[in-house]
Parts: sequence; C-alpha cells; structure tokens
Amino acid sequence: FPFDQSVTGEFIFLKDNVTAGTTWVSPTINGTVSSVPVSGYIKMTLLSKAIPVTVGSFNFPDVIQVKYEYFVNGVPGALETDQRWFAKNVGEIYHSSSNGTVTYTYAVNSYQVF
Repeated sequence: FPFDQSVTGEFIFLKDNVTAGTTWVSPTINGTVSSVPVSGYIKMTLLSKAIPVTVGSFNFPDVIQVKYEYFVNGVPGALETDQRWFAKNVGEIYHSSSNGTVTYTYAVNSYQVF
C-alpha cells in the first residue's frame, strides 16, 4: 500500500501446509494516503506447490506459487495483484506485480544459501 509512512505488523504471507487453491487474508492494515485514513487487507491464494521451475539458468525442484491481491476497504476490486514464487531452501525467486496499468517483474539471477 502507498501509505504516507511505514506501517508495522505481522501476517502469514506464505503457507506450505495447505493445498493449492487455499485462500487466506491478512489482518486489517491501517495507515494514511495523502493524509486520508485508509484501511485494507491482502488476500493470498496458494496457486501451486512442490512444482519444478526454471528461472534464468537455475532449476528449482520445489517451488510454491502464491498470488497476492491488495484491497482497500470501500474500493471495489484489487488495487494491485502480485505473483511470487518461493523455492524451498532458497526463498523468493520470482515476483510479478500489476496495478492494471503497469506490470513489473524480477527474477533471481544469482543466489547463495548459507
């Protein structure tokens, strides 16, 4: 959310113990945008899990794909939709985001596991 200031809080953004198609939502997130109070939430959907994926020159045998939809209370439809892929023992390897006008993506091009 494009809040005027950082907002703190915690929520579960990744679940590996549910089946594909499972949806969950964050708690309500409150802040201000251009000094106007705004509240919203993030809806997450597990799209697929335990699938092999190739990103660039890297092959990841166990990937979870999650869709994130950002909603503002009182505004119809999602403001933005993201898709993120997480590789087991690596972390986020791909991210695509769209607000209906602009889409941007990034993909891992190197990584190191400690």
